[in-house]
Amino acid sequence: MRTFVKFAKAGAILSVCRTKFVSPEMETPFGILQAGEFAIEIADDGTLEKLPLEEIHDGYKVDAAKKKLVKKKK
Repeated sequence: MRTFVKFAKAGAILSVCRTKFVSPEMETPFGILQAGEFAIEIADDGTLEKLPLEEIHDGYKVDAAKKKLVKKKK
């Protein structure tokens, strides 16, 4: 399963999805992104797939420079 995150420039997660397949014509399953939106595929170390999508959305942000998820500080 592949996990994708759509996020704003500041790293706030706008949407998260999991899919097995992405059409070769598309880079991500989100389709056309609006200005200021970005999307990346998140590499899974085995733990990400176990997390509910809501937990990823609410508990993480994206480090855009490193293109990876970062747990939010409480």
